[in-house]
Amino acid sequence: MRAVDYAAAAASPGSEAQRRLRAGLAKRGLTGLRISTNPTSGRDDGVTPTPTPVVICGDETGQRVCVKFYEETDEARLQMQEHAKSLQVLRGVIPVPDTLAVELDAAVFGMPALVTSYIGEPLDGAISDIRGADRQKLVLEIGGALLALVGLDVRSTGLRAVSRHEMRGRVAKVFADDAEWYRAHAEQVPQCLRALFLTGSEILGSADVCVRSVCLAHRDLTAPNITVRGRAFSGLVDWDHAGLGPPEQDLGSCVTGFLVTLPIPKPERAQMVGMLRDSYRVSARSLSAESWRMALLFALDALLDWVAGGKNAPMVELAWATSGIVRAIEEEAPLREVLC
Repeated sequence: MRAVDYAAAAASPGSEAQRRLRAGLAKRGLTGLRISTNPTSGRDDGVTPTPTPVVICGDETGQRVCVKFYEETDEARLQMQEHAKSLQVLRGVIPVPDTLAVELDAAVFGMPALVTSYIGEPLDGAISDIRGADRQKLVLEIGGALLALVGLDVRSTGLRAVSRHEMRGRVAKVFADDAEWYRAHAEQVPQCLRALFLTGSEILGSADVCVRSVCLAHRDLTAPNITVRGRAFSGLVDWDHAGLGPPEQDLGSCVTGFLVTLPIPKPERAQMVGMLRDSYRVSARSLSAESWRMALLFALDALLDWVAGGKNAPMVELAWATSGIVRAIEEEAPLREVLC
């Protein structure tokens, strides 16, 4: 059984999967829990549901934990260990969940599982209730968290150090390979978006890559992986894809997430992207045009992937975001202006 399907079974009352989940949590003193599926496991618009292998467990006092299941493969177990390692390294640097259990063996929960604390609600579910100064402060704190990653000593991650020159080569190859794949599969993109899709592919494939520094990057900062408690930033979750990368990778990922995974009007999404750039510039004391362009290239790569796969948002939303990013890069124009 896939981890995604097992998580759904574990959230089903009376199932064997839920019995094993409750027994495993009880061994850690967690009893009487209500169990539900991940609240961000799909979109209300029904366009591209994105089930995840996560269940949320909570008791009457408000204590909640997150259980993430992994496939029974060596690769998946290694991914889980690296996820737990990332959380250990980041604790005290930025807000992240506490690790409560790392079960590589399927004997306890029925599948390999990582149990962590639950540190807040996903941003996409909370953003509509956060406005004005609270929203601006939230974005400033998100930008500060991204910059804290830049300041983290890479040696503490246990990952092999990578020079800026080597990382530049890696990024250039990824952009070139992705662009080639997009061009080869353009026929699967709706006709109305094909010209835009190919333009984006050409931009990505011919991009002049600049890497000024290398840091630990989250690499999947869509809104569900940014959490809030009340109206304040509470942390970053889901570190399965973490690894070394340029700081602009997370900045671009966050731009993409703000543009297409937040259920608020488009002008407000564009405004949040502007806030993010401003907050990053303030916190870092500078943000060069070259670095912002790199962030937009990472955002463009993610958007083209989503368009090609028809995932994460309706095509009309993806087209709007992709068109804005393409124009901002081609015209060297402020993204907020071209989006609005």
